Amino acid sequence: MSINNTNTPLYSQIRMLLTQLLRDGLPVTPDTLFFAESTYGITEETFETAITDRCFEEREIVINMLFFPTQKMREQLEPFLVAGPFSDDKIQYLAQEIASDMGEIRIRLPSLSGFSWAVRQEDINHFINKLYMTRALDPAITAALDDKLPEEIATRLKVSMRCRNITFSEEARRFLLTFVDKGADRGEEFQGMAELLMTLTTGIPPQMTISEYLFEQREYQKKRLCDIEDFAKKTEQYGMEYLMMQNYPVPHESEEKVSQLLQMYTIIIEEVLHLQNPKENYINRRELGNFDSENDLQRLFKSLS
Repeated sequence: MSINNTNTPLYSQIRMLLTQLLRDGLPVTPDTLFFAESTYGITEETFETAITDRCFEEREIVINMLFFPTQKMREQLEPFLVAGPFSDDKIQYLAQEIASDMGEIRIRLPSLSGFSWAVRQEDINHFINKLYMTRALDPAITAALDDKLPEEIATRLKVSMRCRNITFSEEARRFLLTFVDKGADRGEEFQGMAELLMTLTTGIPPQMTISEYLFEQREYQKKRLCDIEDFAKKTEQYGMEYLMMQNYPVPHESEEKVSQLLQMYTIIIEEVLHLQNPKENYINRRELGNFDSENDLQRLFKSLS
């Protein structure tokens, strides 16, 4: 069933779902509220006044943040996108249809009662475009996720792939399929490791394999952890003010976060994929030396005579 055929039940279901999500109201998320207050001084109490003030030059930035789909909305939509991506013209048609059905949308504030917002076509266009329905997911990987994982974890990973718009190389695809096959039984922790690998496969230097890059990144996390521990000792010894005056490098990540990342790399390498460090294998092979049939046999005969 084509997702671009506007006369199909699937298209109608998607249109009805998105319309209902908008009619349920859009939340002002803590991230949006923090950005508005820290950047423009907009509080929860002044939010409605700010975005309805046409003299406020940056109001479109804040409005666009309002019409940015939440993770929950994306997860509700994802199962309906199994038939493939929308075309650009059908996305435009869908946005026009939804806008024509909407008069007002309720904007929900965290503590206050909220307010109504008169729908504009550009608001719906922004909302629909940010669902990334024109992006095609890797069919082999999505099939493996659906086959091996619980539905909710598979859906979250597909949403992550859609938002990141990752194109996998053949090597990366094979590697991820192996990881899904061997690590799917690890439950909730699988999602974090899978997202880590998806991100990692997009930044591998051309001269390295994925396995080599995994080991390199694990060593890098070990170094970062040592730097954090060293900074903590230096802070106790000299004080933060002195270190700042000396331009001492300040770690930007917490020890807890780096430790969690290091643990994920270790689980992927040792417990899920059982990888051997290519550099260690090379060193071991080099230490064995080279066999020279003629010279080594002569030495052997001489030792026995």
